[in-house]
Amino acid sequence: MGLTGEQVVRNFRFYSVFPDNEEFAVRDESKEVGSILSPPPQGERFALAGRTWEVMEIDLKRKTVYAKQVKGKVRTVWNGGGGSIHSKILQRMKRVLKEDITYSYLQPGAVKRLCEARDLVR
Repeated sequence: MGLTGEQVVRNFRFYSVFPDNEEFAVRDESKEVGSILSPPPQGERFALAGRTWEVMEIDLKRKTVYAKQVKGKVRTVWNGGGGSIHSKILQRMKRVLKEDITYSYLQPGAVKRLCEARDLVR
């Protein structure tokens, strides 16, 4: 195999089951709101964490996208192959968004986000 081959095979990425994607942290002022795989160009809008964001700046060296939350909707683009969700789960999600039930076990922030999601659907 040789020295070069051994260096490749002994690297933890060689045995990785999932591809090693480079993620960009998305920050809104001082807090991190999530991460994305490929940042949109500056000025573009994207969806993350159920909200719409506008790219203010991209720091390639730090792999960070600085964004601000904005009003409105954007078309969600799903790159890659996510897992499949059973149709019964999707049907229940749709029902939750269309109904007006308040779930007592939700924390206040979750109640607010559910209301925002319901407003977007209606």
